Amino acid sequence: MRCLARWVAPPLTLGLSLVSTAASAIEFKNLAGMPLSVDVTNTAIGSYRFDNRNDPYDPEGGRKPEPKFKVDDNYFDYTNRLNIQAGYWRLRLNVRLDSQVYANTTTNSNVLSRVLEETVAFGEEPDSNALYARANEYIRELNTRFVPGIYPAKLSLIYQQPGLEVTAGDFYAQLGRGLVLSVRKLDELAVDTTIRGGKVQASKSFGEFRIGGTLLGGQINPQRVDEQTGRVLIGAESPLFFGFPQPQKISTYDPNTGQLVQELEARPNFVADTVVGGRIEGGHTLVQLAGNALVLFREENQLASNLNPAIQAAQIRNFSGSVTLPQLSKYADLYVEAAGQQLVDREDQVTDGYAVYVNANGRLGPVTLSFEGKHNRRFFALSAAVDTSTVGYSASEFSLLSYSAPPTAEPIYTEPVGVPNACITGGRAQVQYRFNREASLYGWAGHYASWTEFGDANLTNCEERDDVRTNTWDSAVGFDLGFEEGKSYAKAWVGARTSDLQEATDGFVQVPGATNMFYREGYLRYDLVKHLRGAFSLQSIGFHRYRYLPERFGLPWWEGENYLALQWAPRMSAAFGFEYSSRPGCARDAAPGDFCFYASGGLVWRGAASDGIWGQIFNSVSLFVGQRRAAIRCVSGVCRLFPPFEGARLELVSRF
Repeated sequence: MRCLARWVAPPLTLGLSLVSTAASAIEFKNLAGMPLSVDVTNTAIGSYRFDNRNDPYDPEGGRKPEPKFKVDDNYFDYTNRLNIQAGYWRLRLNVRLDSQVYANTTTNSNVLSRVLEETVAFGEEPDSNALYARANEYIRELNTRFVPGIYPAKLSLIYQQPGLEVTAGDFYAQLGRGLVLSVRKLDELAVDTTIRGGKVQASKSFGEFRIGGTLLGGQINPQRVDEQTGRVLIGAESPLFFGFPQPQKISTYDPNTGQLVQELEARPNFVADTVVGGRIEGGHTLVQLAGNALVLFREENQLASNLNPAIQAAQIRNFSGSVTLPQLSKYADLYVEAAGQQLVDREDQVTDGYAVYVNANGRLGPVTLSFEGKHNRRFFALSAAVDTSTVGYSASEFSLLSYSAPPTAEPIYTEPVGVPNACITGGRAQVQYRFNREASLYGWAGHYASWTEFGDANLTNCEERDDVRTNTWDSAVGFDLGFEEGKSYAKAWVGARTSDLQEATDGFVQVPGATNMFYREGYLRYDLVKHLRGAFSLQSIGFHRYRYLPERFGLPWWEGENYLALQWAPRMSAAFGFEYSSRPGCARDAAPGDFCFYASGGLVWRGAASDGIWGQIFNSVSLFVGQRRAAIRCVSGVCRLFPPFEGARLELVSRF
């Protein structure tokens, strides 16, 4: 590292003293009397995707797949994220450049030849009109996919001193427990949303008393490219988002002449909403009060078909107040937050809603009791204004993008059905008994009544009708066991979730007769580690589920996964994965009740400071080869759909 620093130092800082104090940073010890540190992290991801078997069609029946299920096969993609952080005095500059390139994808220049290959594979006689019509379907699909480029994804300049922090540029923010605002990064879901604008945070302590406040404003800046599918989220032109992907015109073939003609004007598929808000908080070590407020200004958009009232609103006002009793007694704590919401439409009509969230914990000897509860009425998440249906502009992969995350009061991995948080009452209680430091037993039970998961419920009115009500029970029991001074452990829990309709229905096409059954699930989850010898251990982690949703599928199905890894701490781990699903349509050739199987292998290497320059270049190397099933994955109420994957993926993280 010192040799590399000497090479780059002279043109940048002539005559300055330079030292490297850590393997992950370059430090200029004296720049006008102050140290300057520069931290560079680069993440490079390359993958080749084979046929992921997600195109549900029958060649013998002549039913061709939608283009979106064909263009995601047999191509190479490369994504790069370069992060530069520079710290000087009380200032910190952060810059992140995102870029992506693709190879062997379907493009406008080769679409005709690929359509001809598809026609021959179906045993059809080539017809020019049919070829051009089919090629136009692909062209419209490709308008927002596989767009190469480089752009400044995240930019920020931060000033910090005791009790004060001022940010200009991109920042994360959460007001309350996510009811009012929640803009953050979730690596597990490949979600990275910030606000580009300004934020001021200040606080002051007076003995055991403290007051603080936050002011923020700007435009929402989500991650613009979905690495899994190559889909691009394209916003309108804005001086705040210079260099970002721009809308493209769509030119298609005239079936009669074969000439390219402009069919659709360039337009965005995303509206970067403007938010202004703040928080004030204060209190004693025994009681803390806070108030949060946010106004979201939404430009008029073309999503008239979307029934979500939050998408249609011209303005959304969220506000809440909370009370925290961190030491309710020696053995308990309590948090209560009550929030209000006003949806203002284009005619200035206002729809009011509210939500209440409670979290309480009690401890008595080896027993810990926890409770979470919620009561929401006409309370909607701040869903992003993303076009998910218009041909040529759709970005359905971003349909779950949201700027708030109301607490679910449920297990963190629960998948939502319908719009469960809009009109719901329920809660979950958990009890844990700890035998000693390494052994505990726990269980929970939750019950929820919802009116927006089934049927034709009016979301805006939150009609509490029996014909749209669902009643859900969620329960589980589990244990945590530690062995060999924590080097080995076993964590496992088994649970069930049942949802029933208040009134029986015979509207399920796949189910004969009337039924109250809406959803069924039984599951087992576990994380097991056995220490072998020295730095070596063996880990098995996975889950297995039995599910039934008669509203959509006529048959119940199994799904699950298990990953077995050999760990060499802290340097390396090698894993073998096995996944399966019998969900109807899990593969193009799967008959009802058939299982689809997915196998994979992975290797992770972690560098160290002692490795010198090689440890910095190869700070972390991850290789994945094989298959993964399609699945909705959730973290604390935030969910996204991951498509099936079949291929190889290599990720290299370098830190200097």
